Amino acid sequence: MKVISYNILAPKYAGYNNYCPPQLLAWAYRRELVLQELSHYGADLVALQECDEAFYGAELGGWMAAAGMQGSFLPRPVGPVPGPTEGIAVLWRSAALELVAPPRSLLYSELGPEAAGLPAEVAGTQPWLKLRELGEGAVMALLRHRGSGRLLLFCCTHLFWNPVFPDVKALQAALLCAELAAYSRQAAAQQQQEEVGPVPVVLCGDFNSLAEKRLPDGFDPQVPEGGRLVSGVYELLSGGALAPEHPDHPHSRVWQPGTMARTVTPAGGEGAPRFPALPLSSSGLRLGSLNALAFGREPPVTNRTAHFAGCLDYVWLSQPHLQVAAALALPYEDGGSPPLTGPAAADAPAGAAGAQGPGERGETGVTGPGAGARVGVGVGAARPGTWRDPLADVAMVAVPDQQYPSDHLAVGGEVVLVV
Repeated sequence: MKVISYNILAPKYAGYNNYCPPQLLAWAYRRELVLQELSHYGADLVALQECDEAFYGAELGGWMAAAGMQGSFLPRPVGPVPGPTEGIAVLWRSAALELVAPPRSLLYSELGPEAAGLPAEVAGTQPWLKLRELGEGAVMALLRHRGSGRLLLFCCTHLFWNPVFPDVKALQAALLCAELAAYSRQAAAQQQQEEVGPVPVVLCGDFNSLAEKRLPDGFDPQVPEGGRLVSGVYELLSGGALAPEHPDHPHSRVWQPGTMARTVTPAGGEGAPRFPALPLSSSGLRLGSLNALAFGREPPVTNRTAHFAGCLDYVWLSQPHLQVAAALALPYEDGGSPPLTGPAAADAPAGAAGAQGPGERGETGVTGPGAGARVGVGVGAARPGTWRDPLADVAMVAVPDQQYPSDHLAVGGEVVLVV
């Protein structure tokens, strides 16, 4: 199965990309490029973020019908700026996947602490109160793979954008994991597949969280000894837990009034009630990042603007149930190690084909490392290698431009469901 996750830059946010010529920012121009790109990938599973609601109901709807795709859309009720509604969507190819139950959607603001195994008093802390103000959520589709008969839980999310609040994003991720884990177990029981364990999960999205940070900035003025700070969200999803001592954990951040980074002080400062020293959990989900499994590290850039470059977009796969046959190659080579391109792995699943990127970008598919490296909690995380500064060392221009319709790159590849 081919899977793609793509933040396509909603029209109402494009004004922030004013380094791009207006004619190339125009939605009428960009939406045609988006549709062409989706057609080129030919994916069986597509997760979209910042999908304009009108686009989903019109042009994308027509494209889906012609491509044999079905889907489900979740509007974001509260967004960063006013304007036309945007949201997230999951699409699946009917010839390859059958919808088993009506799609489910959730808003993190409507869930209580108990959903993530946290005590009720957490609801009175500032991180939780902030979470209640936001409109992010997730949409899920329980699917049956027609070729194998196995169930698959496909999910898309878009976490809070603001880098001031990594603790809130970690709470959103913990809530999502809890809901996915519960649905996965419930679906296995209802479909009488308990003997093979919970239903495997494909989790896609813009997580607005870096796999690593090695340079201090206004949001993280200090990095750990050794110079590598893994974001709380990435730590939680790749490792299965987030310890209270982590700088992105709600316990390690004490709030003061205000909205900017300088008003969020380290633990021990004055502010609202402190979040308890309890670890956040992935609720038993064992996830690996598709790109980290394929390349041995995350790519340095999936989001590139005039002033920011970083990896924010991921496809997370249940381990060991989903193996990576190929990853969508990046439109740059950063010179880092391990390289972002490579030869076919000797122990790639039999019969797996490489997933090709857009030909006009000059991309090629690459296969991932051995299956033996894909088992266990946290093995799908980026491993330390030769670090490249996303802004200074990666030869990729700010987007969108004439060729790229969004300030994000699509990520994904081809996965094999282990029967």
